[in-house]
Amino acid sequence: MRRPSKRLLATPLPAAVARGAVIAPRWWSSLAILLLRRVPQSPHAYSYHRRSARALGVAAAAGAMLAIAAIVVAALHPSAGRELAAAALALLAVTMGGAWAAPAVHPHRIERDAVVLRHGASAVARVPLDDIVEVVEEPRRPSVVRHSGIRVSHNGGAVAIAVRGWTDVTFRLRRGVVVHGVLEATPAVRTLRAAADDPAAFIDAVRARVVRAVPGATSDARASTSREPSPRRGAARGR
Repeated sequence: MRRPSKRLLATPLPAAVARGAVIAPRWWSSLAILLLRRVPQSPHAYSYHRRSARALGVAAAAGAMLAIAAIVVAALHPSAGRELAAAALALLAVTMGGAWAAPAVHPHRIERDAVVLRHGASAVARVPLDDIVEVVEEPRRPSVVRHSGIRVSHNGGAVAIAVRGWTDVTFRLRRGVVVHGVLEATPAVRTLRAAADDPAAFIDAVRARVVRAVPGATSDARASTSREPSPRRGAARGR
């Protein structure tokens, strides 16, 4: 019988390697898109990368591991060391740049019939407009728990596509929505939280699109898709 500690050590490594193998090319392509200025310019795109320095730190850690491996191999094989070290440093730079570029290349988007929520190249959720019951500004720091390899939190039937552990906007839905990650997806949930650099503008745009897109929408529908002020803004108004 295998020890539990050995099972724990043996289980996460292949998944981590697989995630890295899948997401690294996405980061590289994001950097290429940004450098070639192929990012689609749209008035219906909303950013969330104000807090995304964490992704750069993750990429730096991965690149540092590659650089350490290159140094070890260079010490064991001096003849190939210089070329290998140069390749490792180049890969590190591209990976870090791609992790930084991904949130800018993949913003949230409001489409004709859905809101597409993103976390760079790591997570995406498509929310149909006719399933949105309410969208509110609700800054919070949810407890971060990995589920199926997705860097979102899953807590009490809600999924948070958090940036550095924070979200700003909460969607409450009629039907469940799945968040797709690097390898797998979450269960369908009816409460979805996401980060946004300008929550007020994002919420207003979602509300306007819901009213236009959903047949029979009235002023009552507008009221149900509303904004709740954050505690900080409420305190400022009370002064």
